[in-house]
Amino acid sequence: MSLGRRAVIGGMAVLAATAALGKGKEMTGKVILKIGGKSFPVELEKNPTAEAFYSRLPLELAMEELNGNEKCCYLGKPFPARSMPVGRIEAGDLMLFGNRCVVVFYKSFRTSYTYTRIGRIGNAESLESALGPGDPKVRFEAA
Repeated sequence: MSLGRRAVIGGMAVLAATAALGKGKEMTGKVILKIGGKSFPVELEKNPTAEAFYSRLPLELAMEELNGNEKCCYLGKPFPARSMPVGRIEAGDLMLFGNRCVVVFYKSFRTSYTYTRIGRIGNAESLESALGPGDPKVRFEAA
């Protein structure tokens, strides 16, 4: 392949990556999770799933309680996923189950399930009380 052709293909890849980050907005890796009147910092992973998540911000989700340790929301449009066994979930983990289910974990536990990591929510010790016992609405936005 000639150098000129490589440059064109490389440039197209950069344009595609830029478009994937939401109309030219550069991913900072910093996100805020808002639950009611409380805000939590979120540090995103450096992977295609986190980049796709960031490109959809702001994102308002109607979360559903599941298993007494997590809140989840299935989205219509899939994310790129690379599920792997995680062994242990920590309170504050922000994960993708399958390719459409965003999960916020508010308790720590061992698991045999596979997930794709999206990020980590700070101040995790306050997550359970902020999320409450029901099905909260949450908002993720760029910091």
